[in-house]
Amino acid sequence: MADANRSSRCSSLASLTFLFVIVAGSGSTLLAKAPEWLDELSRMEREADRAREAFWSARYDEAAQQFATLADSVHPSVMLYLNECAMCELARGNYGATEQRLRQVDSLLNTYYDAEREKKALSTFGAEAEKVYRGDPYEQAAAYLLLALIFLDSGDYDSALAACKSGILADSDATENLFDSDVTLLHALEAKCYLLRGEQESFRSRRDAAVKSVQLTSAQVREDFSRRQDLLELLKMSRKERREVGERRTEAEIQAELQNVSAVLERSMASIEAMSLLGPLYSGQYNVLVLVPRGRCVKKTRTGADAEIVMFHKHEIPCESPDLFLDGQAVDPGDCLPTGVDLEFQATTRGGRRMDAILRGKAVSRATTRGVGESITEVGNNVGGLAGLGVPLVGAAVQGAAGSMTAEADTRCWQTLPRKIQIYALNLPLGNHEISGTHFLYFQQRATFQRSFTLVDQHDMAVVVVPPPAYELYFRHDELNFSRRDQADLTDAAAILIPPPTGLDAIVRVNISDPDAKLEAIAPDPKRVMRTLREALTEKQMPSGLVTHEQVIASRQALAEEHNRALQCHFIEITKEGDRRNGLYQAKLTFSLVDTKTGSVLAQQTTQGMSTDVKNGPTTAFYACIQKAAEAFLQKTDFQKPQMASSM
Repeated sequence: MADANRSSRCSSLASLTFLFVIVAGSGSTLLAKAPEWLDELSRMEREADRAREAFWSARYDEAAQQFATLADSVHPSVMLYLNECAMCELARGNYGATEQRLRQVDSLLNTYYDAEREKKALSTFGAEAEKVYRGDPYEQAAAYLLLALIFLDSGDYDSALAACKSGILADSDATENLFDSDVTLLHALEAKCYLLRGEQESFRSRRDAAVKSVQLTSAQVREDFSRRQDLLELLKMSRKERREVGERRTEAEIQAELQNVSAVLERSMASIEAMSLLGPLYSGQYNVLVLVPRGRCVKKTRTGADAEIVMFHKHEIPCESPDLFLDGQAVDPGDCLPTGVDLEFQATTRGGRRMDAILRGKAVSRATTRGVGESITEVGNNVGGLAGLGVPLVGAAVQGAAGSMTAEADTRCWQTLPRKIQIYALNLPLGNHEISGTHFLYFQQRATFQRSFTLVDQHDMAVVVVPPPAYELYFRHDELNFSRRDQADLTDAAAILIPPPTGLDAIVRVNISDPDAKLEAIAPDPKRVMRTLREALTEKQMPSGLVTHEQVIASRQALAEEHNRALQCHFIEITKEGDRRNGLYQAKLTFSLVDTKTGSVLAQQTTQGMSTDVKNGPTTAFYACIQKAAEAFLQKTDFQKPQMASSM
């Protein structure tokens, strides 16, 4: 019996070996070009990351030029960069250029689809990143939403209606008809288009769809909604795929749980007062939409032993809404609708694709293949002789095939989208109007914007999309916990406020003049930077107090009522010259003394602090440089009679 089992096992092993040799042979031509494509896509993504940094630093002209260079050629990622280029144009207020880019995306989505490359991505060999980027459902829906808004602003309501329908279709997974779109604004805009066309019955029908959508995405039902999505995704997978991801329930058991979850979801949805959440979007009685982006949408990253699992990295830093003005009068932030566009929620609930299941199966296949290869090698080593000589070579070939299998998940995503979009739906009288506003970087007025428009008749519409804040300049850190000493002087009205430094990253690389020297980097502590500034002010006998990012975002105006000035610090770079004996560190920073009530810069200086303490490393030198630079700024600034801003 043992011999029979051994014979059967060897026969199965031989058959499996033959199968992999055949597959590996047929895939060799395919694999030859894969690294070149991946290298090129990776190079473009690095360039795109620089453009994204410029975009989120409010350098829209620079970002638009970089994205345009990437978008003006044909490659698998062209639609991604067209979308991101459109966002740059929108932030610049160039609605015509935005429409042009988004029309290109629409054309490519409908006509340019490399089926062979997609087939390659779905096969055992070839990387998912080689497929043509079309975007997840939420990204396609976002593109059509923006296009619909542009058409509404230009008065092209037929095209706006078509864009809404395309966005709803993109978000609905119509190929498998498993769920409806839940982007509420798309349904509301579709209803508005029908109202403007005088089609009352269609208006009411699409308004009902908006009601269902807002019920489906309300905070109190999201957990049940997400559970339902997970169960639907399981039903889309084959039984084999479910086993490979560790799912042991039968299809009938999954269906039963889906029915229970759906029943709970329906009851919760019925209790939601959707009409009040929709506001004017429900009645259609508005002629101006103001959209305010908040935060930054998720970024995809890889995880898993074979980098086969997509994870969504959230940007958690809160960002203050801009000060808005309508015809010179302040707009109350409380007037924004309770219902907005939550793109982060859309991304994390609409991101499940069949490709993810293929990737999970591919990772399992790779692990299995490696195991088979190792088993064959072990058997060959034990057999010995000429017959055994060939077996280790075959085993090595199978292991090589496993190394060529590319389960890495595609992490390309539209990274210039906001996390959420706040909506103001206004009903203004006919005539000329202007929406204007100001973005703040803590207390400093960072940028202003304005858009003028004219409402000619009752069928006219205007759309204003506010540019995003300079989100990239905020330092990504956990909430700071200050001591009583750090904030003791906040009771003094004369105290100068010190918010967190800007321009820093979690890891800052030191720019070293010697190309052969070892790389150096620091992990800056924002609290220590702020305390260094406070000590410099204390030396000048000026009271000061530290305030956290969250305090300023939540209570900037209240803090400004109590304190007149703030000292803000922006990091630029740190460099090193020389060696341990004769070396020198230099940190370049910009200091700004800000009028907290107006946001205007009273005094500003870009200066360098130097440290010759090379022996103790870059971290010690970094804070010494900050202290020297702060002292230089304070020495040149008359705090009794602050001057207007000047760059030095």
